[in-house]
Amino acid sequence: MLLALLLIPVIGSALVFAWKSPSAKYIALVLAFLEMALSFYMLSGLNFVTTIDSQNLQYQINTPESSFLKTSLHLGVDGLSMLFILLTTILTSLIILSSFSQTVKYKNTFYGLILLMQFGLIGVFTSLDGLMFYAFW
Repeated sequence: MLLALLLIPVIGSALVFAWKSPSAKYIALVLAFLEMALSFYMLSGLNFVTTIDSQNLQYQINTPESSFLKTSLHLGVDGLSMLFILLTTILTSLIILSSFSQTVKYKNTFYGLILLMQFGLIGVFTSLDGLMFYAFW
């Protein structure tokens, strides 16, 4: 679930950047709503009682340490980060919706960067490793 939450904005951003058509805003909006629906689905399965202890984080991704980079990827969701993820996904959808009435000169770039911003924010809120936090920031 967490991996999908991180990959949807990245793949969507690449799609919006590559697809040179006026429908980029609709693609970005559909992806933002999909991301918001996924975050609400994650919220429905979150057990807030077990998130008090840091050893019981939910939706964890923990890869072993790489011998080449000397770092590991450790992501997880607790109660507070889940609330920030919900806030991010709701606001991203509202930002894209509110931009429909405005004239944007470079639509693909604008909507692609909004989706990349969403990826970075979700990465910051779920990162449990210092280097990954810095990379997402």
